[in-house]
Amino acid sequence: MGALRKWAIALIGLTSCEPALRASDLVGRYRLIDNHEAIEWNGSSELSIRADGTFEQSCGAVAGPVKSVSGRWERNEGNIWLTRFIDCAGVFGRPVSSGASLIVEGGNPPIILVDPDLNVFYERE
Repeated sequence: MGALRKWAIALIGLTSCEPALRASDLVGRYRLIDNHEAIEWNGSSELSIRADGTFEQSCGAVAGPVKSVSGRWERNEGNIWLTRFIDCAGVFGRPVSSGASLIVEGGNPPIILVDPDLNVFYERE
């Protein structure tokens, strides 16, 4: 019984080594990385997350105008909620939505996943 207890304590210690990602860790400028070969999009997108709880996102195709939205953001468990969102890579099938909850993958620096299955994400610059 004593060995089992020591093993459980060691396991808890191993799983809690990485500190939780704070909202302030997300602040910065990100660029869209689109590694999915089925999505034919040739452009660029930037997402700026600000410490005051606001963000700005821009999306520009090579042969088209730049679209941009701005709004508020907040942490929601393991996600980031953006009050407006441009689907630059065409993942969701609608260009601008009234909001989006995107998965945040911890790390240094963190990445913001648009679609983890399609390997489309925002990487901090």
